Parts: sequence; structure tokens; C-alpha cells
Amino acid sequence: ITNTPSIKRTLYSFYRVCRNCIVYNASSFIPTACKGNHYLHTLSLLNPSFIDRNDIRKRLLTAEAGKANIGQREYEHHLRTLTNPLQPLVLEFSERQCMQHNLIGKYPFFDKRLIEFCLALPSDQKRRNGYNRFILRESLAPILPNCITNRKSKTDFTPNMAHVFSTTGKQWLQLNIDKLSEQSYNYANRKEIHRIYNSFIENPSTVGLMDLGFLLRSISFSRWIQKNNREDILCKTNKTI
Repeated sequence: ITNTPSIKRTLYSFYRVCRNCIVYNASSFIPTACKGNHYLHTLSLLNPSFIDRNDIRKRLLTAEAGKANIGQREYEHHLRTLTNPLQPLVLEFSERQCMQHNLIGKYPFFDKRLIEFCLALPSDQKRRNGYNRFILRESLAPILPNCITNRKSKTDFTPNMAHVFSTTGKQWLQLNIDKLSEQSYNYANRKEIHRIYNSFIENPSTVGLMDLGFLLRSISFSRWIQKNNREDILCKTNKTI
């Protein structure tokens, strides 16, 4: 055997496809509430009364059903990934970040023509020998070093964020958690916010990116509520005058 690493990657990829197909086809026998850790985790972060009042369980299940799922045909999986609401959310967030630093964001992979071309590609041009994005890797092989074109993982930003908010940003995080609007707890689970925050202060490595992101979104949401309250008060004051 002359290329053992390639064979290992191919076998592992074959194993994942088989495993995912079995799980996907057996999903109809699995109770709905047990299907997604993300679904259950999201529910735990919200205020129970808010969940009941607004039928959040049904809404989350509808959102989960629209996501790309393991075991789907490659084209359907690819299309669902592209049309997932997460894509515009990420782009909007990125645009705001760029504007704050006087930058213009460029997103070449979101060119409509490129998206249509990639959707039309056969599956073996997207995944081969255990590698995804096969056609992209092959196209850039003469330009990029092997350590980049052969990389299979993405950058994990969790250590960077944990470092910032446990050192230079620690005081900022503590101040903003203490100043969270009471109204925000009508939507978010107070106990979970403070449990995650206390866990992070004690040991930042025990809190993942999703939970840390929840803390930051809670702060952002609270500020939005406070800003709107101030604007409402100002508007009423001006009308009175």
C-alpha cells in the first residue's frame, strides 16, 4: 500500500456516510424532543414562560426541520445549507463589524454565479478521498501550501474569545452582566445566564463558544431594550412639551 493516509481518509469518509445514512433514516423512530442537542440547549437558555407563551418549541422544531440534515442527498444538503437563515445572519454581523472599523467586507464565495456553478457540480467534485471542497482544493493547490490545501478543520475561535473575556475584557463582561435589563429576563433564562457566567469566571475553558455567545447576545439584547426604552421616554416627553 503506497498511500496509506489517503486510504484511511477514504475509509473514514465511507464510515461517516454509512453512519449518517443510518441515523437519518432511523430518525423517524426517534422522539422529536430527542433529535437535536442544539434544540434542547436553546430551550434551556430561554425563559420557560416565554417558551410557552410563544410556542417556541414548535418554532424551533420547524427551524430544525429546515436545516441540512445528515443522510440527505448531496444536492439537497448543499441547498439547505445555503438557504439556512444563519447565512444572512453571519453576513449582517460581519457587515456591522466591518463598518465599525471603516472596512468594506468582500464575500467572493457568495457570488450568485459561483453558487449556481457549485450546486450543479457532481458530488465527487465536492468530496473525494475523505476531503470536502475537492474542486477548490485542486484549483488552489498550485498557489497555496500543502498545509493549507490539505487542512480538514476550521479555526476554532473559542480560545481567543475565552482569553479576551477572561483577561482584558473580564471587567467589561462583569459590568454588563450586572447591568442586564430586568426586561431581558422575560425572554432569557436568568439562572442559565448566571450559571454560564459563573462557570466562565471560575474556569473559562469549561464554557464553549455557544454559551459564551449566548452571554454576549444577552448583553446586546439588553442594551437594545434599554435604548428603545430611552427613546420611548424621550418621545413621550417631547409630545408632552
